[in-house]
Amino acid sequence: MIDPNKFKISCSAIGRIMTDSKELSKAEKIKRLIADIEERKVKRDALKDGLKSKEAATEKINSLTLELEALRKLPDTVNLSESCKTYCEDWIREQEQIYGRRKEFSSKQTDKGNKTEFDAVELLEGFYRWNFAAKNSSRKANDFMTGECDIILPDTIVDIKSSFSCFTFPLFKSKIPDTDYEWQIQGYMHLWQKPKGMVSYVLMDMPDEMIEKELRYKLTYPYTKEQYEAEYAKCIYSNIETKYRVKSFEFEYDASKIEQVEARVKLCREYIESLIKNLK
Repeated sequence: MIDPNKFKISCSAIGRIMTDSKELSKAEKIKRLIADIEERKVKRDALKDGLKSKEAATEKINSLTLELEALRKLPDTVNLSESCKTYCEDWIREQEQIYGRRKEFSSKQTDKGNKTEFDAVELLEGFYRWNFAAKNSSRKANDFMTGECDIILPDTIVDIKSSFSCFTFPLFKSKIPDTDYEWQIQGYMHLWQKPKGMVSYVLMDMPDEMIEKELRYKLTYPYTKEQYEAEYAKCIYSNIETKYRVKSFEFEYDASKIEQVEARVKLCREYIESLIKNLK
């Protein structure tokens, strides 16, 4: 039997469960219903007494008022977004009692990041003049989340994001372009009990095997040596000043965000439990 309480969110996926649902919340539904009732009262009161239309308007207002009273009695709940629900459903699929297969995702962007992560650590270590920074390989978990950060400094957790090209590198951004990464770094700070976090975007050379694959799509055979070298050069960034290859966004640990994550994980477990019951 699948135990919903074993569900924990990976720090890299926190953003997926923290998205807001497009469905209206209870408070928003109440607000709109009250506004509708008040508007109908104004229109009804403008009608002459004795008209059937005024009686019909009163009946509709009474019906909406009963609906409002029933809505107020409902428990306060948070509607899960479709992204959150999908993540929970995939988690069930991955369990041994169902399919026992992990959902895998791969792209040339993630491939580049995975293949250049150690070089990226060296780049950041030199740029920030850290002493003995190394790629972390340990994983931590608590009752709600699990994760493996990239670099652990005395008071800071660093997570590395390798941009695929200079056109996806956030050179001019003053705020982190992907808020999912802020949720991710908050999770890491919580697990490692660090007060500070940093998300560092880097521009690394594309590995040769990836360049060869990339150029197969860009170059039409037969091509000249000059054409090959020109396209190859577009994949290399080690000849660029480091200040144009590193962009970091710093964060302070926010306990309120962790409380939100833990509350959402509990809701995910409730949703998972409801899905499991329907499978019986």
